Amino acid sequence: MKAGSTFGGWALGGLAVYQPGQTFSITGNTTLSAVWTVNPYTVTYLNTGSTGGTPPIDPLSAYASGVTVTLLGANTLVKTGFTFGGWRDFDTQVIFGATFVILVSHDFLPVWTPISTPTPTPTPTPTPTPTPTPSASPSPSATPTTTPSPTPSSSSGALFTITYFGNTNSTGVEPAPTKGAGLVTLATNTGLLVKSGYGFDGWNTKADGSGTAYAVGSPYNLTANLSLFAQWNPNATFTLVYNGNGSTSGNPPAPTTGLGPVTLATNSGGLVERGGTFYGWNSRADGSGISYRVGSKFLLSQNSTLYATFIALVVAKNPPSLIANGKIINTAPPKKIALNQIVPVHQQFVTTLPPSAASFLLYENGKYLLAGKSNSVNLKQIVGPKDRVDVVAVAKDGGKSAPSPVKLSKEPISLANINFNTDSYQFIGPATKILDQVAAVILQHGYTKLEIWGYVDTQGSKASWVTLSNNRAKAVNAYMSAKLRGSGVLIRNAGRAQTQAVGNNNTPEGRALNRRVEIRVS
Repeated sequence: MKAGSTFGGWALGGLAVYQPGQTFSITGNTTLSAVWTVNPYTVTYLNTGSTGGTPPIDPLSAYASGVTVTLLGANTLVKTGFTFGGWRDFDTQVIFGATFVILVSHDFLPVWTPISTPTPTPTPTPTPTPTPTPSASPSPSATPTTTPSPTPSSSSGALFTITYFGNTNSTGVEPAPTKGAGLVTLATNTGLLVKSGYGFDGWNTKADGSGTAYAVGSPYNLTANLSLFAQWNPNATFTLVYNGNGSTSGNPPAPTTGLGPVTLATNSGGLVERGGTFYGWNSRADGSGISYRVGSKFLLSQNSTLYATFIALVVAKNPPSLIANGKIINTAPPKKIALNQIVPVHQQFVTTLPPSAASFLLYENGKYLLAGKSNSVNLKQIVGPKDRVDVVAVAKDGGKSAPSPVKLSKEPISLANINFNTDSYQFIGPATKILDQVAAVILQHGYTKLEIWGYVDTQGSKASWVTLSNNRAKAVNAYMSAKLRGSGVLIRNAGRAQTQAVGNNNTPEGRALNRRVEIRVS
């Protein structure tokens, strides 16, 4: 066994995968390696609403899809005046029984049932007895003095949780829970919660806004578990401030006030950095955040600041002409991709150098990417819709032209292949890690469309090929949909049976390559 993983068969040389009991031919000493599929789904028990104790910890770190899970007990959780009544799902608010079939990750909250107080039966008035002295020991039959159950507090070192709810948001995700005791800082809108036609307006203890309101980032004395709900204001407006970020002359544009998508300002104030040319805006002063072109759209859902970015230049006496025809194209990916792999970058920068230029420099989001002298250079990293790429022509005396924008290809680009066992649509090997990388690439580079194409080898009946290829595509779709929830990425999938084979269906190694899902983005 391997914690958090499911046994997926035996691998031969990293290519062919065989199931227990399956036969194959050998011609010499052979080593088979166990294939482990990383389980994608977790079960977490929370202590929300309790007054003491700790929730159970699931002994398995993760589960595969479709496995029957047995819910655990309360462990040491208690709530004064209540009895433990089981667990309910965080999202669907459904109280589960003893077992359930897992298809997604779950966070479970305890269900607390009030203890009913019985109607007291009249008893004779007891004969008064003297009050015992402090040193006196009570007799075994005496009623002990009631000691209240200890309530966790910051002084005892117990941690509490603030859980945030999107409260009818249309996109975005809730901030991660805040855990602590005593003075903590309330979350900002880190997950970019958005509700169409409304502005995010802080947190409230009641979904309808009738409770206590709190501003984002404000201090809070946390002494008990707390739920906070996003508040939505149809009349809210926010301010976007532009920062010159070390400019040596010029002025940043006036702030932009609004709600929802706004158009970013140009360099209307002529910002200049000594030896540099204005490049655009970035969400971080050091340029490591999200880059934005002037005039592009920005989602204004809270007060924000954007920082000017610059490209350093040494201008020649006779600067070379601008390169106006530079573009990035997607080339054909390698036909054969090893099992469960990210496809190597297959993008090129192509241009025609002007006669006055000796070479060029390429910048991605304000950072140096590569240099070249030929008219076609292979890229080393992915460039997507969110990225800004500029080319600078370099003269023989070392002088440089101003940056010229590069056009990006809108054609889909293949990112990864996910492979499967024979007649199966369950992930094998490091598939989930590959899919996590794909999700990160999509979000980082701003792709908005995800295409998932399922394929099979030629084993089995032809009638099963379409169904199996469809199921493989759907399995990847389900995983990616959960990963990209709230991002607005459009996902579509289809099964393409045995078409577009990349391996020889007459060999085990070739069939293993053909049992795949191809992932493309645009």
